[in-house]
Amino acid sequence: MIYNSAFLASKIKVNSWYIIVGKPYFKYGKFSFSNPEIIETEAIDDNVDQQNDPSFGRIYPIYSELN
Repeated sequence: MIYNSAFLASKIKVNSWYIIVGKPYFKYGKFSFSNPEIIETEAIDDNVDQQNDPSFGRIYPIYSELN
């Protein structure tokens, strides 16, 4: 469950593409985010050769810098 999810749900448009950035956690059999950043983006171009694109369909972890 996302905090204030009713408000966020009202901002999400049908047939739009989004990137969700945040730390997921698993609780009560569901994945959730505490403070996700939701970025609206454009749809993927169907003419692009996605099979040969190494970044297509992957999830990349982002690590904070270590001092």
